[in-house]
Amino acid sequence: MNRIQTSTIYKLFTKVFNSPTKYTFFNVMLLILTLTTSLFAIPYSYAAQAKDSSLLKNAISLRQAGKTQQALDILESLKTQYIDHKRVNIELVMNYINFQQYENAQGIILHLKSLSLSPVESTKLQSLQKKLNRLLLGKRTAHRYAVELFVYGGIDSISSKFPVYEYSDFDDWQEFTDIDEADDDSLLTRGEESESKNDYYSAQQIKAIYRYQPDQQINVFGAKSTLRWTNNISLYQQQLNSEYQDNYGQIKVDSTLALIQNNKWLIDLRLRGRYHFNDNKHQLSDQGIQLSLTLPITSAQIKLGLEYRHKSFNGFSQINDATIATPWLEYAYIITEHFKLRLGSRYRQKHAADPFNSYDNVNLYMSLQYYINTFSAFVTLSYDRLHYEIDDPEQVNWSNEQRKSVITGLKYKLTKHLSFGFNSHFIYNNIEKDNGEDEWHRFEGFISYRF
Repeated sequence: MNRIQTSTIYKLFTKVFNSPTKYTFFNVMLLILTLTTSLFAIPYSYAAQAKDSSLLKNAISLRQAGKTQQALDILESLKTQYIDHKRVNIELVMNYINFQQYENAQGIILHLKSLSLSPVESTKLQSLQKKLNRLLLGKRTAHRYAVELFVYGGIDSISSKFPVYEYSDFDDWQEFTDIDEADDDSLLTRGEESESKNDYYSAQQIKAIYRYQPDQQINVFGAKSTLRWTNNISLYQQQLNSEYQDNYGQIKVDSTLALIQNNKWLIDLRLRGRYHFNDNKHQLSDQGIQLSLTLPITSAQIKLGLEYRHKSFNGFSQINDATIATPWLEYAYIITEHFKLRLGSRYRQKHAADPFNSYDNVNLYMSLQYYINTFSAFVTLSYDRLHYEIDDPEQVNWSNEQRKSVITGLKYKLTKHLSFGFNSHFIYNNIEKDNGEDEWHRFEGFISYRF
């Protein structure tokens, strides 16, 4: 029994028994009627509240599964009964935003501001208002442009360990002419050598993006869908501060056509190109096409993709030309509003003009991402197992390699335009049969300015 009902019954009891005519037939019947009504009303009230609570939970689950329209049907009916229920109103705002009904979302936000909110609810409302403002700003034009400038400074550290085989040095080898040729290996000695070097570098980069997204949606398979065309171009130039004074440059080009549905389905087709230069001489072209499909599952997503690339070298390096086919599968889970986890696997098949450079690579990776308004960070763990096409000990020293890597990065936004950050990359490569180990470390900091 809730406090309102308890108070009402108590007042009726008091009124009846304190009345001068409390023993009249009318007062007694009034008391009996009140008790009977309360006994039936209280269980009904609790049942109704439990049902409505269950409906709200169901609406939340539907929103997380991307079923916006079904969630709205439930929430709009609850709104008529609980006009000031804060969680119902907040859920309505999120669903209206997902359904691109921005005016309805703004109306609910204004109503919520008139209510008494907890600190957590106020923070959530502010976050929704900022998101809505960004969407309203972006809706003003179908064309969007952005340019960002970067300045980098960092260090690359490379170390290698590898076996060395040497013949024993005898002053008079003729003394051993009676040794059977089959035992010539006894004249070999095996040692291990290592090399390491540190290269300091500075670099500059400019990134430009153009996105076209028409306001009008289209119907695909009976559902409203948004078309988005995104183009990126990046120019990168690096200078090594070493005795070699090598200059490295790279041009990146990406063009992606995506079809986005309100329930978070996503189909995108991507064309990509990477062009590498040393001392302003073109060395390598890496071009490819990629198709992927993203499927919503409650608060998670499953992504299926296929990529095909062709790498071509100039000059004598053309022996390394190769085609690479890579199917992959990725699972992304939203842990909280700020944390996102990704787990994935790729199967990369490289077919090179030089068969000694052809291999299959199984890649497993896990990435944890954190982001708020002004700060973002990530850490990615990756494991690769390479098996070379030629697996013949009479032709090659090894046929398998294992690579482990850790990538980290963070970025802090000082102002609307100015940011700084830090990146690091660690790679450990192990060749089977103790044929070598390689380690590569990179640490770099950067400052960026976005127009």
